[in-house]
Amino acid sequence: MKSKAYIILSMMMSALMLTSCIDVEEELSEGESFMGTVHYTGNAPKGAPLYTVAVRFIRFMPVQRVFETGVPGDVSVPSGHYKSYGFSSGSNDFTSAHRSVVNLGTPFSELYISQGTHGGTYNAYNSYSNYVNPLKNTLYICSSPVYDIYPDTETSVPLSFKAVSLQLDVNFSIRKEQGAEPYVIDKVETELSGIPSRIDIFTGNIDCTETHKVAYPTTVPADTYDTKLLKCKGSMKVLSVTSAENASADKGPGILQVHMHVTSKSGKRKVLHGQINLYSTIRNARITSYSKDGTSLTNNMRTATLNISAECTIDGDALKVKTGSGDRWRTAEPGS
Repeated sequence: MKSKAYIILSMMMSALMLTSCIDVEEELSEGESFMGTVHYTGNAPKGAPLYTVAVRFIRFMPVQRVFETGVPGDVSVPSGHYKSYGFSSGSNDFTSAHRSVVNLGTPFSELYISQGTHGGTYNAYNSYSNYVNPLKNTLYICSSPVYDIYPDTETSVPLSFKAVSLQLDVNFSIRKEQGAEPYVIDKVETELSGIPSRIDIFTGNIDCTETHKVAYPTTVPADTYDTKLLKCKGSMKVLSVTSAENASADKGPGILQVHMHVTSKSGKRKVLHGQINLYSTIRNARITSYSKDGTSLTNNMRTATLNISAECTIDGDALKVKTGSGDRWRTAEPGS
């Protein structure tokens, strides 16, 4: 019969050997001699940098690695069990936020990329949140099947990108009524609130618990003293758009803010500020579908148009508020 000391010593040696194997395995799995190659293939979107996130499982713990690569394109990774995700950079903000999130060790269950915010020009109006910039490019995401990477071996991994951002057009009209003297509209500045800034690239779900404003270009026809109606057309790329909680809100998401620069015939200059809660217009467009808990959304379409039926009526000195049903224009002042 073996002695008690022998049994204890054997257990200690076994534990030491197991620990050594674990250490060696982890060290070797990270070593250069155990590197393999991922060859990405698929429908690469054009016009924007592509990033891939190779998620490797080590002892049931995911390890994320970020690569910038084209499709087709190659990256070198340690051998192991993987699943890959990818996205095209819609703006530089996404790239920097994505890298910092990965470095913080975000859990595998979610990996967000986010846009940065800024103060904007008219932040005193509808001041519930800061601004994000319109996206420079359509944002695409994708995911791969699960695959294995072996040492000194190239493995082809297909990526199928799909567009997840929204091309949004906003159309409205300015009705010019006679004022104290003839006037022209020199410039119109527009901004829309209710713009999400964060998306989970693993699921494609857009976080709508926090939204922002976006200032975007609007085309206005040439104006003369005799012009009666100006049809304004704006366009932007955004993650999505959300409406206000109700039709009477004058602050928060889903509000279009318009700043009209007016010059009278005698040379007097003034900026008229108007806003309209697009509660009905946005909801009737059925652009989005929400999660059961209301914290995220996905777009039902890649392009959408908000046609605002109510005219923004001015007389050169003030915005003329009109009553009626549906979305209606109102005068906006700083702090509103």
